[in-house]
Amino acid sequence: MIKVCAFSRYFEDISSALEKENMDFTSKECLLRCDLCRTVPFVMVYHEFIIGETIDNLIVNIKERLL
Repeated sequence: MIKVCAFSRYFEDISSALEKENMDFTSKECLLRCDLCRTVPFVMVYHEFIIGETIDNLIVNIKERLL
């Protein structure tokens, strides 16, 4: 399951991109990674943080992890 931090600077963009790709996700109030939350797009997948330089790069990285 993909988890997105609701406080992330990129929350709206990440959730829109995930919906567009038909990927199931859940939002969490906090993923305890404030250092990432304000600087780069990221999600948590199976207890692992996936980071992208851009939203598109993040989606590619998520797809690679889920394969």
